[in-house]
Amino acid sequence: MNLEFEVYQFDDHHIYVVLQGQVNGLIHFANHNAFELFMRRYFDFIEDYEGHILIETPIPEPFIDAFEDRDMF
Repeated sequence: MNLEFEVYQFDDHHIYVVLQGQVNGLIHFANHNAFELFMRRYFDFIEDYEGHILIETPIPEPFIDAFEDRDMF
């Protein structure tokens, strides 16, 4: 599947995820709590769908890069 995405964090703590490829769109998170909740539910979905353990699922690098200046993970 051809999918690229970029994650942007702005000074007001809004987070934007830009999706391009077979999926196109923009996801806007109003704050870090909303983004964290989305990521938790995303990994829950992947775990249920693919049947593997969440801990073995790495967090995509662009998500980590977006928060490298924060002690969040």
